[in-house]
Amino acid sequence: MLDKLLDVNKSVLLTGSTGVGKSVIITDYLQRESERKDLVPVWINFSAQTPAYDTQVLIEAKLEKKRKTKFGAPPNKKIILFVDDVNMPARETYGAQPPVELLRQFQDHAGFYDRKKLFWKDVEDTTLICACAPPGGGRQEVTPRFFRHFNMLNVPPPSDASMSTILSSIYGGFLSTAASGFPNDFAECVKPVVDSSVEVYRRMSEELLPTPAKAHYTFNLRDLSKVLQGILLITSEQCKTKDVMTRLWVHESMRVFHDRLISVEDKVYYKNMVAQVVKKHFPDPPTFESLFVDRSILFGDFLGGSNEPVEERAYKEITSVDKMVAMMEEYLEEYNAGSTNAMNLVFFLDAAEHAARLTRILRQPRGNAMLVGVGGSGKQSLTRFASFVAGFKCFSIELSRGYGLSEFRDDLKNLYQQTGVDGVPTVFLFTDTQIVSESFVEDINNILNSGEVPALFDQTEKDRMCSDIREYAETLGVRCGASPITAFRLCDCPYSSCEGIITTRRAHSLGLLP
Repeated sequence: MLDKLLDVNKSVLLTGSTGVGKSVIITDYLQRESERKDLVPVWINFSAQTPAYDTQVLIEAKLEKKRKTKFGAPPNKKIILFVDDVNMPARETYGAQPPVELLRQFQDHAGFYDRKKLFWKDVEDTTLICACAPPGGGRQEVTPRFFRHFNMLNVPPPSDASMSTILSSIYGGFLSTAASGFPNDFAECVKPVVDSSVEVYRRMSEELLPTPAKAHYTFNLRDLSKVLQGILLITSEQCKTKDVMTRLWVHESMRVFHDRLISVEDKVYYKNMVAQVVKKHFPDPPTFESLFVDRSILFGDFLGGSNEPVEERAYKEITSVDKMVAMMEEYLEEYNAGSTNAMNLVFFLDAAEHAARLTRILRQPRGNAMLVGVGGSGKQSLTRFASFVAGFKCFSIELSRGYGLSEFRDDLKNLYQQTGVDGVPTVFLFTDTQIVSESFVEDINNILNSGEVPALFDQTEKDRMCSDIREYAETLGVRCGASPITAFRLCDCPYSSCEGIITTRRAHSLGLLP
């Protein structure tokens, strides 16, 4: 239906609860069909603080000037403007949502006014696709005057049977692939792992509901996929028995669900629930004591030491906490030897487990983390340490008198240069005390969602960065003279322009830990 509607230039709105795949459906379609149908995809993510000005700047940056007052797609192409979370912008004093009103003006009159010279700009060959979840949880009700332009499609949440089918296909394919090296009898692990994952997700969603003190207790299908994503990090050499696979599932489910819990009661409840689920679904299940009392179930890839190349590290079970602590002390000694700001850390059990969790997050694609805790609990120190262990360089801003949005944007430019052009794996450490202006958070939201900060670089700076990366682009077979309007997305998709390489390299090289 999306294909047919776009063929006749009809705007489309996909709605449905969080995590059902609205953005994935649209993104997958645009990536598959962009070359065959001469489409130029443009991605925009709205947040509560998105201003109308930044929205217009971002759209205009993708348009090509045809005449003095006419803009649009390149010749023989069509721009598809995808706006995600379109109902997120907060209302202003008089009840309107400025970014939404800008899009409504575009839908009504096929254009908008120039912000400086106040003349009208006609926009042609551009079709709008939007996605949003139902109102609530920070999402606003959008004026019907805007939604009347759209063909609305609802994406329902999948049933348990559908989720099991999807996860079984992914996990079963991973185990059965010849390259993975798993014995045939490991196929028996598919059903227990999948059924247990679905049951834990359902029970967490229904029994641990968000409250004012636990507002982050919101679970969606993305959490379910993260459990499987962590399991797929293992190799057959490090998982020779089904008991190890059982413990791996317990570990990954704890990293996704248990680490979000903030009270002792909730953590005890979760451990009891996991023990029940393991006993229900797994053959020869381990006891509660063997899972949570006699040992700490941990997996990591850093036990080989700093001399082992990061890309060759194996994700495996940590069987000895003492050995893990000794290895962390070696990493710390090496960190202090090469750093001007030495850290004196004591790796008691909780600190060592937190460091192992952070390295696991940084190992995964687009691994970002929100660390919550009282001041002085070691969030920044452990982040810097885990970044070093994982082979990342830690980057953070330094506040000074008069530090504002301009200085923050300059730091972001340096960050983009370091990650996108130089290709240095980097962790951006950002703390709540560094939020001088709410616009800082909006820029970080743009980095996380689309990789683009509106009006961060002028055309001269873009050209210089593209020139710097020309040699790397040619090794990938990318035509360096490609128009900067060429679209890209933060995933493993074919590069189509130098700007695309810069931003995608930044996505692969950057972990954000606020």
